[in-house]
Amino acid sequence: KAEPEKPISAPTMRRQRRRSALAAGSAPENSTIDVFRLSPDGHRLVFVEASAGQSRLWVRSLDSVTAVPLAGTDGATYPFWSPDGTGIGFFAQGKLKKIAAAGGLAVTLCDVVNGRGGTWNRDGVILFAPDVIGGIYRVADTGGTPVAVTSASAATDNDRFPEFLPDGRKFLFLRTAAKDAGLYGGTLSDAAVARVLPDTSNAAYVPGQDPQGRQRRDGFLIFRRDNTLMAQPFDPERLQTTGGLVPIAEQVSVAGHVGSGAFAASQDGTVAYRAGIAGGNRQLVWLDRSGKRLGPVSKPDEISGAALSPDGKTVVFTVGNTTAGVADLWLQSLESSVLSKFTFGPGANSSPVWSPDGSRIAFTAQRSLDDEIQQLSATGSGRPEVLLQGPYNSIGVSDWSQDGKLIAFSSRAEKTKDDLWLLPTGGDRKAVVFLQTPANERSGHFAPGGEWMAYQSDESGRYEIYVQHVPANGSKFQISGGGGTDPRWSRDGKELFYREGNQKLMTVPVKLGTTFERGQGRPLFEGVRVNSYQPSSDGQRFLATVPAEGDSQVPLITVVTNWQATLKK
Repeated sequence: KAEPEKPISAPTMRRQRRRSALAAGSAPENSTIDVFRLSPDGHRLVFVEASAGQSRLWVRSLDSVTAVPLAGTDGATYPFWSPDGTGIGFFAQGKLKKIAAAGGLAVTLCDVVNGRGGTWNRDGVILFAPDVIGGIYRVADTGGTPVAVTSASAATDNDRFPEFLPDGRKFLFLRTAAKDAGLYGGTLSDAAVARVLPDTSNAAYVPGQDPQGRQRRDGFLIFRRDNTLMAQPFDPERLQTTGGLVPIAEQVSVAGHVGSGAFAASQDGTVAYRAGIAGGNRQLVWLDRSGKRLGPVSKPDEISGAALSPDGKTVVFTVGNTTAGVADLWLQSLESSVLSKFTFGPGANSSPVWSPDGSRIAFTAQRSLDDEIQQLSATGSGRPEVLLQGPYNSIGVSDWSQDGKLIAFSSRAEKTKDDLWLLPTGGDRKAVVFLQTPANERSGHFAPGGEWMAYQSDESGRYEIYVQHVPANGSKFQISGGGGTDPRWSRDGKELFYREGNQKLMTVPVKLGTTFERGQGRPLFEGVRVNSYQPSSDGQRFLATVPAEGDSQVPLITVVTNWQATLKK
């Protein structure tokens, strides 16, 4: 008989069939559990735990109530197992690394920028995505120079989350592209790839079992479609689906970044997943400077990208799934709590910013091919006006200058990744480059007065906060030292805020003028998970997008064993 599904908490996980216990200390109770992977034999789980703004790897035996932290994995993301289950690959500090599952020294294999998943075969080959853009690469598990495996245009095709199939030659990967996105299959010996499914999801392969529990030649793809975890019969030799869909679980969330579903599978057929739609349990709240919640602003929903109006009376935010291309902007009065829909598709509308006089809102309009920047009266009347059309890819509108003359946005290019641009709101509205380097630059925010811009860049191998003069003239200052994202200025221009990790908010005293001066940064608060934020006009509060009050900070993970026995023969 099929064994029942059982919800389990990641730090206190138990497996439905008893196996040898692994004695170790438990993961911190106030930690968050993000990406996780099952070992090939289905006996253990490796997961990324984050607390106090720092992430690292932990390993659990599924029949144990404790977890083992892996020393030397600070900053780890996207772990994956060696085929024999003795080693774990991961990304940290701009490197692809490996470490023994039992612990030991971490070994660097090669450089990466922002790793997006890896997989390891029995021939000692590791496939991995070294960045958020570009193709899949291979490297030996002893290290070396990476070699491209998929040919992807950095401007339009983003390959990530590779997964070897049983023969160790064929593999699956996700391509998030301007068009023809989906789950693809390829081989190590051939540069040709073919789309398997149109879904923007990573995938795992589980061998099929006959009624006696013996493995068959074909098996199942496990993937996420419209927030439902699906299984579909699949021939790993022909890279083709061979039957209809079977739902395994509903409301399965995202783990990590675009296309990374919160699920894992092992070669023995065990499937683990985390329920709860990413963003669906977020709400807007006010936080004071110590991180204490002062009160809710919105009801829980799939919320992201909130922006306060200049007078502090209204907030605009995104509701929906921008990855799936279905999202719109909503307005909420902070005085009356009245909520109204602001945009009405098509596609996804996101990244709103207010004009300095509060009369208009500019935003990213995600369309089928190229993104656009549009603006609409803050009253919602009239039709959106297109300020910028393609060819621009992955546009992220980030700020509107205090004099109303410039809109800052990021856009992806073939060779220079994410660049920062400035769009004049008058004249011919021809966008000009502000920063274009081999690194990723994004989240540009004008300082009060407009002479300086804060932004995040991964030129050092991880994201840090920098400030440059506008227009760029060589005056450049690094603000953060332990990682940094999402810079924001105080209204009076005396402070610069940024996030270090997702549970620490930092402040740095600054002095603006023809020259720029900075003081010593310090944390305002730690241990509070903040997805996005904006300071109030007096700098004493922050409008933050956080997990909904009452939701567990520790996600529940469900482990399902022998689920194939429930299928019709």
